[in-house]
Amino acid sequence: MPLYFFDVYDGIMQLDEDGIECTDLQAARLVAKQLLPDIARDEHSQSTDSHIYAVVVSDADHCPVYTVSLTVIGLWIIR
Repeated sequence: MPLYFFDVYDGIMQLDEDGIECTDLQAARLVAKQLLPDIARDEHSQSTDSHIYAVVVSDADHCPVYTVSLTVIGLWIIR
């Protein structure tokens, strides 16, 4: 199975040193999309209301092939 790397951006880039074997690019795409909610839940700072998280998928040669992002925005509603 091909090896894909899933670098995470959450204000700083965290490089995936190990990678994950996936059957194909579509499977790697699904892994990237599934990572985002967990990353946001685990790493979202309580002191900020806005943040962008991204996963960049690279192939075995470390060439980017797909990216997906999640934006979290919180707004106070004051009357």
